[in-house]
Amino acid sequence: MAVIDVVHYGNPILRKVCNLVKDFSNLEPIIDDLFDSMYEAEGIGLAANQVGIDMNLFIIDITHTEEANTTHTFINSSIVSTNGNKEIFQEGCLSLPGIALEISRPKKVTLRYQTLDQEWH
Repeated sequence: MAVIDVVHYGNPILRKVCNLVKDFSNLEPIIDDLFDSMYEAEGIGLAANQVGIDMNLFIIDITHTEEANTTHTFINSSIVSTNGNKEIFQEGCLSLPGIALEISRPKKVTLRYQTLDQEWH
């Protein structure tokens, strides 16, 4: 497992629509590296493009909250729908180190994604 440097705002890969994952056979080491990189940067989520990998893949670890007690991996994700009043939260981003902004997000988001076993959820 390895720590990969997080790319910062201004890098074109952060605005790119990333490629869908078609070959799942070599994903585990990439996912392990993403978790190592996220923990090293003291984040709670990280997308593959944030470490320069052109792949529709992101991970989260919110085990520090009461909402979840496991980590999650989302592959080939897309937003299906949103609803509810928008709420404003202060958020940070590992690609914008040291900056936290108030961001407006929908109360509910329905996401379609695959897991490492290639099952759709």
